[in-house]
Amino acid sequence: MNRFEAVCFDVDGTLYPKWMMNLCLMKTVYPSPLLAYRYSRFRSSMRSHPEILTDPPNREGFLQRQAISILRSSKKAIDQSAITGINEQIKRQFHSVWSNPRLKLTPFPYVRETFLAIRSMGLKIGILSDFPLGTKLQLMGIDDLIDVAICSEESGYLKPHPAPFELICSRLEVQGTSILYVGDSYPKDILGAAGVGMTTCLVYSPGRNPNRKKQAMEKYPEADTICSGYKELLDWCIKVQNGGV
Repeated sequence: MNRFEAVCFDVDGTLYPKWMMNLCLMKTVYPSPLLAYRYSRFRSSMRSHPEILTDPPNREGFLQRQAISILRSSKKAIDQSAITGINEQIKRQFHSVWSNPRLKLTPFPYVRETFLAIRSMGLKIGILSDFPLGTKLQLMGIDDLIDVAICSEESGYLKPHPAPFELICSRLEVQGTSILYVGDSYPKDILGAAGVGMTTCLVYSPGRNPNRKKQAMEKYPEADTICSGYKELLDWCIKVQNGGV
């Protein structure tokens, strides 16, 4: 296995518990549950149809595609004023939740220590999140250790489309084959990262029973390793960097 030049992390469910993310998402249901439903449905549809192009392939193109999809499902007229209005509603209802400075997010144990150790090995650290980052990295106390942090929307697509992973490679100035990608979603994170040649680590807790971990490795074959915690992840990284894996 090649040594790494960078380690890239998903955020929600990877750096902090998924139940905290779900509590935050509950807040995005209001004031318009119907908008929340259509927002979620658009994102699911986008993942299901990777062949549909975003034009232009950037955040502006993503927001326009999202707004048009929601307007169509609402059977509303589509013009620039309506697109701007939908995007403003999305910003108020969804993005404001992630930007709230009083948001309560506690990272998993040993996250900052792991980031410090990764930096001490001379590796870059990247962040690739499907949801807007807002204040999440600051609230978890790791923003000062990160070289590049982006939201998938900046690429015009969502994971597992290759575009977000290619964008983080470009921003980090590191080839995909020299990046370790760490995420908690097998279909979104692991399959997406593996598709551009990254080494992958699935954050997953199979318990201490070695047979359950073996079963997990068989269930998730594209994951190069499975780690149940950040100390385990760091130990594995050190072994790779020392040529021991």
